Amino acid sequence: PFNRAVVEMLGAFSGQAAIALELAERRRDAERLKVLQDRDRIARDLHDDLGASLTEISLLAGLSAEEAPAGPHRQSLETIAARAQTVAGTLDEIVWAVDPRHDTSASLVEYLSSWGQEFLARAGIHLRLDIPRDLIDFPMEAERRHALFLAVREALHNIMKHSGASMAWLRMKSTSQNLTV
Repeated sequence: PFNRAVVEMLGAFSGQAAIALELAERRRDAERLKVLQDRDRIARDLHDDLGASLTEISLLAGLSAEEAPAGPHRQSLETIAARAQTVAGTLDEIVWAVDPRHDTSASLVEYLSSWGQEFLARAGIHLRLDIPRDLIDFPMEAERRHALFLAVREALHNIMKHSGASMAWLRMKSTSQNLTV
C-alpha cells in the first residue's frame, strides 16, 4: 500500500497536471480565436478592398466599351469588364469560404442554392431546389464547407457542359452531423 507521503505527492502532481491541462486548453482556445479573427479580417479586407475595386474596374470598362467605336479597342474594354466580373465572382467564393460567420451547414446550403441557380441560369438551365424547411443546422469547418462547394460546383459545371439539360435538381437533406447533397 502507498504511504501518506506518496499519496500526497500524487495528489499534488495530479493538481499540477490538471492546471497544466487547463492552461494548454486555454492556449488552444486563444489560438482558435486568433485564427477566427484573422479569417474574419481577411474576409472583410478582401470583400471591401478588392471586391469594390474589381466592381469599379468592371463598371468603368463596361461604360468605356459602350462609348468606344466598334473595333479592337472596344473588344478589349469588353474583355476587361468581363474578366473583372469573373474575378469578382471568384473573390466572392473565396470570401465566403474564409469567413468564419459561414462555418455552418445552413450557410453552405444557402450559398450552394443561390450560387447554383445563378451559375446554371447563365447556360439557360433552371435549377430546382429540393431542400426541407426543417433542415438541421450544425457547425461545419471551412475546409469541409469549401470542399463540398467545389464538388457541387464541378457537378453543376458538368451538367452545364455535357448534359444538354434545360433543368437540374439540387437536393439536400441533413441529420445532426451530416449534410447530403
